[in-house]
Amino acid sequence: MNYKSLIKISLLIFIITSLNACAFVPKTVKATSHETMSCGMVTSAWELDVVAVGGLGANCYNEACIVVFGAVPIITAVISLPIVLIGNSIHYAEKQLRCD
Repeated sequence: MNYKSLIKISLLIFIITSLNACAFVPKTVKATSHETMSCGMVTSAWELDVVAVGGLGANCYNEACIVVFGAVPIITAVISLPIVLIGNSIHYAEKQLRCD
């Protein structure tokens, strides 16, 4: 397989996966446990939510637009994952200090 055909296949796969792009968004979870609510905790648990961005649309035919829609899931995951990890670490530490 030569270099040009590999690029074409990679671009085709990238376009197909980019058509229905999604974004990852951190969100807080409501405290439901009576134990957690009675401790008077200030922090909340976090989870990663997936939000549909939508298709490319009628005006998106150039390479830059395709790259942007392909990069949205990666960029939002890179930004959102540390927020969720740090938020849950702080929440867990507070739970250990206040509730135990």
